[in-house]
Amino acid sequence: MSSDSVLPELAGRIAGPKAREVMEFLLKKGEATDEELARELNMEENELRKMLNSLYENSLVKYRRVRGQGDKLYKYFWRPADEPVVSLLESRKRKVLTILRRALESEERKSYRCPVCGTYYSFDEAADSLFRCTECDAILELAEHDDEIAKIREAIELIENATFVMVNGSE
Repeated sequence: MSSDSVLPELAGRIAGPKAREVMEFLLKKGEATDEELARELNMEENELRKMLNSLYENSLVKYRRVRGQGDKLYKYFWRPADEPVVSLLESRKRKVLTILRRALESEERKSYRCPVCGTYYSFDEAADSLFRCTECDAILELAEHDDEIAKIREAIELIENATFVMVNGSE
């Protein structure tokens, strides 16, 4: 697996199929302005800039800013990030684990459910409302969500055990 195949795939999963095309173009060309990218890939500049900013926030691209000749506007030259792909994947792994752990914590706190409207309550919230739904006044039931908790734990374990190795002499 090389960065030439991983970066477009990751870009596509983060920001959509057009982002994959953008990353493939940048990998071939090395560096391009947003105007050039929009023209070559037949995209709206605003849509492209939004996508480039998303890729930048996810550390997949970098830019350099140059003041245009004779005007006060800046030109942005975009290029693929030079961070090793394995580092990018490890960073994504940490973010996903953080999200999953929060979801697990939230799922474990949900302990009562309204049988009428489906609203969930923690034990403290249920006790404060005398085990009645604050929306529809139905009597709350003990929530059964062991399946969701098991799925989240399984996903956490799977991701924690994932390792990334580059082959064929790449990063």
